[in-house]
Amino acid sequence: MEDYLENDTKKNNFERSTVNAAQSIGYPTLEIMKKDADVLMAVSESTILMATTCELFIQDLTLCSSLKAQKNH
Repeated sequence: MEDYLENDTKKNNFERSTVNAAQSIGYPTLEIMKKDADVLMAVSESTILMATTCELFIQDLTLCSSLKAQKNH
């Protein structure tokens, strides 16, 4: 029973830290989105999605450039 409670606590702490990190990334994105005159309303989930998408795109660019650099070296 103690193992279950310990694992459940770790899982909750991880989920909470992940949400906090995503929200802290999303808030600056929300401000940028609101500066556009065509944006009437931005939902907080969309900012988190945009931030995650940008992060994955940057990771892909980094990986591709690293592989090309190794290939050409």
